[in-house]
Amino acid sequence: MTTTEIGEREGNASVKTIEFLGNRLRVLATGLETGGAYTLIEYTAGQGVQGPPPHIHAAQDELTFVLEGELEVRVGERAITASAGSHVVKPRGVPHSFSNPGSAPARFLEITSPAGIERYFEEVAALLAAPSAGPADVAVLLPRIAEVARRHGIQMGGAPRE
Repeated sequence: MTTTEIGEREGNASVKTIEFLGNRLRVLATGLETGGAYTLIEYTAGQGVQGPPPHIHAAQDELTFVLEGELEVRVGERAITASAGSHVVKPRGVPHSFSNPGSAPARFLEITSPAGIERYFEEVAALLAAPSAGPADVAVLLPRIAEVARRHGIQMGGAPRE
């Protein structure tokens, strides 16, 4: 896992890049820059990446807009194949997940409102960056990742909202 700062922006902010488990996230707009309204992330999921387990955001809505490739997205009971140019809305309170079953990376924009998801990704990336945290250790780190998620209002697993 690596985290790098690239590209200067107004107010001395920079685009933060976070990489872990075959994913690359470029945080294009943070809550600090949007007054807490939203976070904008350009996400690249490597070929065959499974993505996160099903999870629920208690207080955030997400919208995924696919730029390149194809994603398999699950929102509640619905399974959606999202290709370049399509979008998927993932409302708060509804379990969702995604994967990239394709043979090429998938690139997409993720808008999360209100903002704050960037801090979750930073914390998870830091856990995975620990010298002892190789891919085989991810299962061992899952309880700690779930605790980080809980602090950020994310519940791992869960049944669809009635």
